[in-house]
Amino acid sequence: MDLSPLPITHQAVIPEDYLDEMGHMNVMWYTHLFSLGAWGLFQMVGLTRSYFEAHNTGSFALEQHFRYVKEVRVGQHVTIRSRVLGRTAKRWHTLHFMTIDELNTLA
Repeated sequence: MDLSPLPITHQAVIPEDYLDEMGHMNVMWYTHLFSLGAWGLFQMVGLTRSYFEAHNTGSFALEQHFRYVKEVRVGQHVTIRSRVLGRTAKRWHTLHFMTIDELNTLA
């Protein structure tokens, strides 16, 4: 799958702090990285912190689904790319993809 047309909404190098007791990246950090990707997408369209403060509004995740294709390891560089599938005045339906840059594969 060619994700290159999609905007990059976050990039990170996986730190050792993200490991659980078994040496795997803890699930909460996948959620965190996708959340940062969502925030990056918001920034691109003007939904910034100052916008939310000026309009006395905010956002939250109503529903999330994850599919793990490959494990992400410490030291790997990952890229989050995002795609808006649809929206209404109050809702966005998005997909976020995490790739491991060194392997050029979906995580």
